[in-house]
Amino acid sequence: ATLHKLDYLVVANGGIRTHPNTGRKKLNIDSMHPNLSYIDVASGELIEQRSLSRKHHQLSIRHIDVNKQDVVVFGSQQQGRIHTQGSCIGKTQLGEELRLATQLPDKQANTSNYVGSIRFESSGRYFAASDPRAGLISFWDSETMTLVNQLRSHDVCGISPSNLAFVTSSGAGKINGYSLNQSTGKFVKQWSELIQDKGSLISFDNHLS
Repeated sequence: ATLHKLDYLVVANGGIRTHPNTGRKKLNIDSMHPNLSYIDVASGELIEQRSLSRKHHQLSIRHIDVNKQDVVVFGSQQQGRIHTQGSCIGKTQLGEELRLATQLPDKQANTSNYVGSIRFESSGRYFAASDPRAGLISFWDSETMTLVNQLRSHDVCGISPSNLAFVTSSGAGKINGYSLNQSTGKFVKQWSELIQDKGSLISFDNHLS
């Protein structure tokens, strides 16, 4: 992801070591060390690197987005012992520590401790995070790092900002549009379309632009 001023890049390092001889086998779950790194575009030098606490060292930071105020939100995927999904989402800025969300989604939602994608809407205040394994899309207020609400959506993963607020895609072939209901302060689904090609469903992969 590229920060707004284009002076530097912020890079998510998931911290999982693999080797060509063992394919996708994860070799260092007990000692993994994910981080967010800020890199100077002109020189390529490392400006700053921030890591989660030792308690959360098995949260592999996988996805990030940046708003116009250079606030970075990140989504992680839990390795090893289980946390709740709220701990898989966080934010930071240059010069600040990584801050994990403390408010948890509905305990009845059966979250999977897995974030598949994370994106800001155009104003930069709200962001959405997808959990394709649990079939959930959650909406967050970045200023307070509180959960606004969450909605069911089977195998949802891709998220993109739109003229509404967000558009999502899923492995079930659906494109959904969401907007913020000003009277309730909650995000609602405005429209849904099932995408087919010659009668067969289109299964979308992880990301959407």
